[in-house]
Amino acid sequence: MADITKRVDELAAEAAGLGFTLRPDKHGVAIGIDPQFPGPTELVKDVLGEDVLYRIASGVAHSHDYAVTQLGYKRDDSRRIDSPGAVGNEVAVTKHMSFEQMFVLYSQAAEKFTVPVRHLTQLFGWDINRLGSIVVNFKKAVCGIIEPLRL
Repeated sequence: MADITKRVDELAAEAAGLGFTLRPDKHGVAIGIDPQFPGPTELVKDVLGEDVLYRIASGVAHSHDYAVTQLGYKRDDSRRIDSPGAVGNEVAVTKHMSFEQMFVLYSQAAEKFTVPVRHLTQLFGWDINRLGSIVVNFKKAVCGIIEPLRL
């Protein structure tokens, strides 16, 4: 038993030396390590290189005021806010999304969707050239629909 305890202590010291956080029991004795897993934002940054877009999209998806307001509304100085609860720093807004904002969101979503599809294509040995052709044709078709809408 003493050999096992000694070996656990050695491994704990080695893990601590490598930067791992030790997990103690209720008496403070090291019983393991706490592995450090990257969070979703860090994964998106490392794998896709798109942490900024992810933060914006995540903010919208989780209804954070800063993201929804900046992407879906614009300031409307022609309106006043007359409300008994107003404290003086309220700003009137109007629903709005510019063509550029819509196109960036759409094109980024479409582009990012192709990443896992490309990986699945490679994993299962499907025809990668055919996938490339499908993606190019899809982009041309969508641009043909969207571009005339631009004002």
